[in-house]
Amino acid sequence: MIRFLTSKSLHLSKLLLLLVLIPSTSSALKDKVYFRVESDYYSGWEVRKYQNRIKYFQCLYPESAALEVMTKYYASHSKEKKSLKELIDLKIDNRLKYYEPVGFYLTYFKLTKFLSGHSVVLSQKLLKSVKDQIRLSGCRFNDEYEKDSLEAVKPFYEMEIFLKSRFNLNLAEGKLNYKSAFNFLDSIDGQYRHEFFN
Repeated sequence: MIRFLTSKSLHLSKLLLLLVLIPSTSSALKDKVYFRVESDYYSGWEVRKYQNRIKYFQCLYPESAALEVMTKYYASHSKEKKSLKELIDLKIDNRLKYYEPVGFYLTYFKLTKFLSGHSVVLSQKLLKSVKDQIRLSGCRFNDEYEKDSLEAVKPFYEMEIFLKSRFNLNLAEGKLNYKSAFNFLDSIDGQYRHEFFN
């Protein structure tokens, strides 16, 4: 005997079909490419990955001069004057456009690419200090992409060491040569071509 779908059951069937067809948030983030730097393409998934790591590094090292300079640099090029907390708490989803705070991460990826071609060595003494800091800080490490918390934050300490040594930056002492640092970041921006995708 054939049973006809009621209005309620038909609605439920359509809803289930939509859930099957709509990709998960994780999948959508991996599929959505926001920008490229040279031949490297960055999706929402990668932006969120580094967003979590910046958040963890900022908890471990709140006096970071590198993050302060990058935040100010982004603000100087954007109509949206967002704080570091707003940038690292930014919800990453498929609706982000090129003119939104994702540009902050573009600067980070370009600087990371630059540093990959330069030898920045973290001393054993510093690495031991970072390990102790990780152990005692109480900062929550929540990274589904990297299990080793030290490896996750190493690039940020390399960035910190490089910028501090090059521009004599010291946030604790109020020594921040923004002009020189901004000129350097401008040169990095021009050195690596990028393209945004809507």
